[in-house]
Amino acid sequence: MSLGYWRDPERTQAAFLPDPQGSDARVYLTGDLGKRTPDGILLHIERKDLQAKVRGYRVDVVEIENTLRTIAGVRDAVVITHEIVPGEPRLVAYYTATTNAEPTIAALRAALGRTLPDYMIPSAFVALDAIPVTPNGKTDRLHLRPPEWDRPERDVGAPDAGSAVESALASMWASVLGLDRVGLDDDFFELGGDSLQAARIAARATAAWKLSIPARTLLKAPTVASMAKTVVAALARSGRGEDEPPRNARAAT
Repeated sequence: MSLGYWRDPERTQAAFLPDPQGSDARVYLTGDLGKRTPDGILLHIERKDLQAKVRGYRVDVVEIENTLRTIAGVRDAVVITHEIVPGEPRLVAYYTATTNAEPTIAALRAALGRTLPDYMIPSAFVALDAIPVTPNGKTDRLHLRPPEWDRPERDVGAPDAGSAVESALASMWASVLGLDRVGLDDDFFELGGDSLQAARIAARATAAWKLSIPARTLLKAPTVASMAKTVVAALARSGRGEDEPPRNARAAT
């Protein structure tokens, strides 16, 4: 029997409550969420205080998990953080699909974006056959391995960027995403990109060509090829050609 937290009376008072039945025993608040079935069995659902700090925001991962479970094709979901770059935790969603068609990453991102702010959208989505659990039936978050952030394999190799604009953008993407190279048709979000990295790429492109290129450009043009078309169109409107190299060489690296 525990008497409370060692030399921490405030925490003890918050977690150890008087027995509502009036006995001398105390009730300990574990921080777990559960439900009782009609036949009296108590089922553990999840921790209620699972929070993470991402990009300066305090994020409730349970809210993201619950939202994911409402998406068609998703059976269960768990969200945790992984630090691929030291000091920059990213949200990663692990999910199991129903027997129906598995939802695409684009569909998952779009569905979450309808109700959640962009900083709560996971940077990566990993499909699992089953969510790992501990011997006592709780979600085993420690056994959820970090996703592969390498350039994804394709059945047909995507050609590398060729024009001046494409080459410069590919270099920017690779630098920001921490990849060796980025192909012309690689999807920004499938490479692990998030809204913060989209803003960084947009800022570099803006500085490189002295154009106004908002971060939302990558939402509508999530490949190097499609983003390059946006940049070329903007260059044309300003009276410059698409073969004009970036004015700031450092911005393209």
